[in-house]
Amino acid sequence: MTLLVLGLHVTNLSSELSVHGPTVALLGQWPNLAAYALSFAILGQYWVSTHNQFRFMRRADHWLLWLNIIYLFFISLVAFSADLLGRFGPVEPVVVIYGLNVFALSAIQLGMWAWATRERHLVDVDLPDSTIRQGFVLPLIGVVGYGLAALIGPFAPLAAGVLFVLIPILNISTLGHRFVARVWA
Repeated sequence: MTLLVLGLHVTNLSSELSVHGPTVALLGQWPNLAAYALSFAILGQYWVSTHNQFRFMRRADHWLLWLNIIYLFFISLVAFSADLLGRFGPVEPVVVIYGLNVFALSAIQLGMWAWATRERHLVDVDLPDSTIRQGFVLPLIGVVGYGLAALIGPFAPLAAGVLFVLIPILNISTLGHRFVARVWA
């Protein structure tokens, strides 16, 4: 997550440094700061969700480890897609790339949980069904929400950007969890 900060750069100030020069240069960074904050929040939700899922896993196998490696690939790719979002804003190809990146994170996290809980082979055999269902909530919200953002990105990039902001808010505030739990129950 800390690598996201590498996308922040202050433009070179002219040789005639004025009192307002640094302020103008810093204010010019607001799109990069917004992309940084958004991506940090998104990665934070994945960190919490993955931590919550892995505390129920008692073992790992070859396939879970490889799914985790692929997951880490897409985690590290967020720095690139966040940099694109900060530089170019919510334009068609950028929101599609960003959306596909975070969609892949959700899909792989969903896959890891599905693999670990399949026949309860990597979790305790007495793990309650409700706990298993709850472990699907965040990735499922991400798969649907970020997938939708990537799909509508070419036609409505600003709407996709709104989804990028809305999904972590829903997950961090647990509103999304409660909604999915009611629908799923």
